[in-house]
Amino acid sequence: MTDSLDLSLVHTFRRAGQAFLFDGASGALARLGDGALADWEIYLSRAGVPDPPGLGRLAAYGLFRRPPSPSGHLPSPGLHSLCLNVSHRCNLACAYCFAGGGGYGGGPGLMTLKTARLAIDFLTANARPGRALSVDFFGGEPLLAWDVIEDTVGYAQSRVKAAAGIRFRFSLTTNGTLVDGPRAQFIARHMSTVIVSLDGRPEVHDRLRPGLGGQPSYRSAAAGARAVLAALARERRSPGPDMPSGTDALWIRGTFTKHNRDFWRDVEHLANEGFRQISLEPVLAPQGAPYALVPDDLPYLEESYAHVLDMAAAGPLRFFHFELNADRPACAAKRFGGCGAGTGYACVAPDGRVYPCHQFDGEREFAMLRLDGSTASGGPRFAGDGRFAAAHAGAKAACRGCWAQLHCGGGCHYTAWRHGGGLLDPAPLSCDLLRLRLEHALALAALRAPGPVPDRILSGPAPPDRTRD
Repeated sequence: MTDSLDLSLVHTFRRAGQAFLFDGASGALARLGDGALADWEIYLSRAGVPDPPGLGRLAAYGLFRRPPSPSGHLPSPGLHSLCLNVSHRCNLACAYCFAGGGGYGGGPGLMTLKTARLAIDFLTANARPGRALSVDFFGGEPLLAWDVIEDTVGYAQSRVKAAAGIRFRFSLTTNGTLVDGPRAQFIARHMSTVIVSLDGRPEVHDRLRPGLGGQPSYRSAAAGARAVLAALARERRSPGPDMPSGTDALWIRGTFTKHNRDFWRDVEHLANEGFRQISLEPVLAPQGAPYALVPDDLPYLEESYAHVLDMAAAGPLRFFHFELNADRPACAAKRFGGCGAGTGYACVAPDGRVYPCHQFDGEREFAMLRLDGSTASGGPRFAGDGRFAAAHAGAKAACRGCWAQLHCGGGCHYTAWRHGGGLLDPAPLSCDLLRLRLEHALALAALRAPGPVPDRILSGPAPPDRTRD
């Protein structure tokens, strides 16, 4: 083997009846024949055997060349994405809610118009010129603060006129139960992305997502999602810049637990209801919770992912964790750093406190600063949180030697802190699930690619801006 080649992150696997080689260093994927797979497995399992056939040819495509690992802190990309947690209240009582029913460990509260405007000023003052800025309305249930959402969109749009080079993308995450016709129309006109929470089959959804009085919520949530879908189809015939066309703006986002390890049936149900963009996320709950997933559930989850892969390969279904950005590889800093929490992304709570991300809202040890209007317009400068800039895949012992490390960037910081033991300690089950999803995602990318591989090498997948694990 040539000394310049790095095979430490090479991974071979079988999915969808085919064999693959994934180079975690470059992010490239090759389809293998059975003989080539056997040669590679022998080669990777023990030293001192001849180089497998095709090593040089694959290396010529750019495989096996690892980007330099960062040391210390990752460079700051500048603040570009802000979550406005406009509501610490919710009208549902989801059993697995990480936000403690919407209150994030404190009392219920709604963001004021003043705080929301200060947040927009803060974002524009700290952004790099010419960059699109993302604003996500979140909760609790954000539609409980509907006047704040409407005012903030209008205020931000006025800043576009006042500040050259600034433009905004808005998104909204809602449980859907409070959506009506006028709100659906506003959402369709102004939100680049809309996420509606539905767990799948009515009996699955209602089991863990009841209303505050214990009443079922599936019917009203599904009706809200359908209202948004119809409004998008009507309003987005000619979308503007940074706006997906038509119904591509809507994602259905659900949570699967031990109670529905056959979550592929929930994907199937949602697809049959007319929703074509679906994300079902695994719950990572405290040990002992009756709905918590455990390592013994992995074989059942693997079977569900295989069914979803078949559905996505056969039709127009898009499954969030299978949608790899294969044509736009991420820079090295993003591949090592992941979502950007605390460095390029932050969250503003109703009281004006700024946290590294929406999941850390309420955890006072992670409060970075506070927007209280006592300083000049724009508020304080955003310096980021050095703890998060240093918590990248290159700094985590558990990531060393993991073939998926440069796809997830070391995983979710909140999950690591809450379930792993610290920012530098990823939760093992979360890592197992990520690798399982990634194998299926890579197989789907290969199935969609025209021509044989390695005649066509799939470029390295870029991680999404952020997830909601």
